[in-house]
Amino acid sequence: MHETLRIAPPTPISVPHKAVTSSRIQGFTIPKDTSVIFNFWAIHRDSRQWEHPNEFRPERFIDAEGKLTCLPFKSYLPFGCGPRSCVGQSLAMSELFIFLSRLIHEFRFCVPPGCDPPSIQGTASVVREPKPFRIFVTKR
Repeated sequence: MHETLRIAPPTPISVPHKAVTSSRIQGFTIPKDTSVIFNFWAIHRDSRQWEHPNEFRPERFIDAEGKLTCLPFKSYLPFGCGPRSCVGQSLAMSELFIFLSRLIHEFRFCVPPGCDPPSIQGTASVVREPKPFRIFVTKR
C-alpha cells in the first residue's frame, strides 16, 4: 500500500498553500503571501531519497522481520503534511487496507498472455489516472 501511494500518489501536486510569513528554506526566500504548491510526484521520485525511485518495490517499507518500517517523513507525502494535510488520511489508509486485503484474499490477478503489465505511468490531472490495461481476475 505504501509503495503504491509513493509511486502513484492520489494527487501529483498539493492544493495551493500561502506563505503567512517570509521564510528562507534551503537558501531560497519565500516571500509572504506567495502561493506554494508541493510536487508530490517529484518528492516521491527523488533519487537522493529513494533508491531506484521509478521501480515499484514494496519491500522499501518492510524491515527484515517483515514489519512496516518507519516512513521517511520528508520524502513520503501522499496525503500532504503538516496542519493542512488530508483530513481523510486515516480513513483512506484503513479503507485501502480493507479493500486491498479482501481483493487479494478473494481473487487472483494476472496479466493475459501477450499483454504488457500495467504501467506505473499515468495521466496527471487533479487526480492521477492510470493508463488503460488488461488483466485477468479469477476467484481463488
